[in-house]
Amino acid sequence: MLPQALPVLLLTQLATLLGLLMNRAGTLAQTTYAWPALVVCAAAGGLASASVVTARAVALFR
Repeated sequence: MLPQALPVLLLTQLATLLGLLMNRAGTLAQTTYAWPALVVCAAAGGLASASVVTARAVALFR
């Protein structure tokens, strides 16, 4: 389950990671303004990952 949680973790910590790489502090809103494609790709990956985890959990408890 950990590999499926990594895209969600990336999305939640995207501003922090970019702040470390760019040596600046920022918010997710600022990251969205600067790199919208990156945020959209991270959000799509996080949503897909969350749906896979949910589907597997539902199948496990059936």
